[in-house]
Amino acid sequence: MAAAIGRDLRAVGVHQGLAPVLDVVRDARWGRVEETIGEDPYLVGTIATAYVQGLESSGVVATLKHFAGYSASRAGRNLAPVGMGPRELADVILPPFEMAVRRAASGR
Repeated sequence: MAAAIGRDLRAVGVHQGLAPVLDVVRDARWGRVEETIGEDPYLVGTIATAYVQGLESSGVVATLKHFAGYSASRAGRNLAPVGMGPRELADVILPPFEMAVRRAASGR
């Protein structure tokens, strides 16, 4: 799917795709849940890696979105502060970003 999207983007002169979304959702109240892959960090990382590989196979640069922790704002509000400890950051929020960067680059 991402390779097809990449080909379509290239056909109209686009060189950078603003995807995939790597936000791990833990609060269904967050206003951008429908844009995400899900709540499981491994699932998000696996699908995002495939998306990056597909998009970049077409010559379009992928953009990992959004910012780490963006989906973990208090009470699910976009402009609220994020309250999480280093363990949640390391175990839940960052793994999809790491997977997409490392695995997509290595082709795994």
